[in-house]
Amino acid sequence: MRTTLPFVLGLLLTVGGVHSQVARLSEHATGKVEIEAVPGDTLLIDLSTNLGRHSASGVTVFLQVPADGFRLLHAESTAGPSLPGDLFSEGVVVRNEEVEDGASYIADGHRLLEFSTLLGPAKGRGRGGSGSIACFRLVCERPTAGTISIYHSPVHESRIVLADGRTEVPFYIAEPIEIDVDLDTSVMPSAWARIKAQR
Repeated sequence: MRTTLPFVLGLLLTVGGVHSQVARLSEHATGKVEIEAVPGDTLLIDLSTNLGRHSASGVTVFLQVPADGFRLLHAESTAGPSLPGDLFSEGVVVRNEEVEDGASYIADGHRLLEFSTLLGPAKGRGRGGSGSIACFRLVCERPTAGTISIYHSPVHESRIVLADGRTEVPFYIAEPIEIDVDLDTSVMPSAWARIKAQR
């Protein structure tokens, strides 16, 4: 039973998310979850959601990000790794940092990030529909492979804060991002490079 329970839980989270609140990761601009890169590439990763039938005043999301062979860049404007997206653009960023407590629970060679934002108590504070929660950047430092996933555990639960500001519901979690960094991979310029070139 121990070996099958995580699989069953993951299946329920994925299938149930078809009609409910889903958190997704993808490469910026392409929307891909399977990324090929070369050393030196900077990957811009989007965290987005479809809130389904819910109206939300905030979110808390934990991300498991590879540390071995990848360097996490901090956003200058936020002093943390993540840059807030448009869905809660008027919210207050409560947490935007690497988590130290409980890091022993995550896979070897990974770091745990937390991003938490909350709208104020003003009338009409709820947000619905789809949109970007945040984005962050990873530099590929050498040939390697890695996985970025939304982390969920009894200690660190990725969740939505509903419009009443008190009730919380968990996210359903979409598939992780797989990154393959190879010297022989032929790729287009990274999303971050294209953004800088447009400025």
